[in-house]
Amino acid sequence: MTDELLLARLIARLQPRADAVDAARRLLDIHGSLGPVLEADPRDLSRVGGLNPNAAQILSLIPQLARYMAQERSRALLRVRNFAQAAACLRGLYLGAKNECFYLLCLDREGLVLDCALLQQGTVDETPFYLRRVLEAVLRCSAQSVVLSHNHPSGTSSFSAADIQCTQGAINALLPLGVAVLDHVLVADGRAYTLHGHPSFPEELFSHQRPGDALIAGWLRD
Repeated sequence: MTDELLLARLIARLQPRADAVDAARRLLDIHGSLGPVLEADPRDLSRVGGLNPNAAQILSLIPQLARYMAQERSRALLRVRNFAQAAACLRGLYLGAKNECFYLLCLDREGLVLDCALLQQGTVDETPFYLRRVLEAVLRCSAQSVVLSHNHPSGTSSFSAADIQCTQGAINALLPLGVAVLDHVLVADGRAYTLHGHPSFPEELFSHQRPGDALIAGWLRD
């Protein structure tokens, strides 16, 4: 199903008397694809697509509902034992997100998911990292392993120097507590990237946390 057909069907359901196909075409001409249309300001949907305020508001709620459902699924996921499973758990949390967000996936020693905590929301190109909030989330659910995660709404798939620095800070702070940082997962354009193997991040910082730990040793295995 094309973006135009799907969007036209949504508009026809929400506003039966509208010329749904024409409205869909005008919105897609401006925004390019369905995702940016759903992320647009409802006032823009009304101005460009001719939608009434109620229809525009409902369309703009779709990405928020998708993120909520993804977060519910991530909490229901029993175990995360490797990067592929962590990526599947985390990608949906950033659907339609216009600003950077920072999540912490909290696990027990065997990879059982205890919580997926939203620690911070920032701007379109940065979000502050507060180590205190990481520690609070870890202590709240007695996590023994964690995965740091944030998104780049711009689509940039490379980790910044600040991303690397905050990961090192988290490892140093959690190590005395016996809590391992398994990864820092970056999500951009719907794809997930691991910090493992990054040229500016010493791999031994991960492996030396708990030598012989099964989760750390098997993290990059499918």
